[in-house]
Amino acid sequence: MDALAVSIVSDPVWYLGLMFSFLGALAFLTFLRGLLAGVPHFFTLSSHEEHIEHNRVHITWGFWAMVFLFTLWQILRAIGNLFTI
Repeated sequence: MDALAVSIVSDPVWYLGLMFSFLGALAFLTFLRGLLAGVPHFFTLSSHEEHIEHNRVHITWGFWAMVFLFTLWQILRAIGNLFTI
């Protein structure tokens, strides 16, 4: 357990990168779920427009989650660069 604590304290950016990559993958899968589930409805036009509203919500949430995580990662990198030589 001590080795894990020393590893986290000595190089926290690696663990932050793991966290951001995992959350980014979840955001991408949310985006992809909405996109791929809604694509057939755009070609067939056989359903009511409000029927695919949940697909648009998944696409929007996934896209903005990816944008938010990327922006937060860039801010953390910029702050980290202030403390390195």
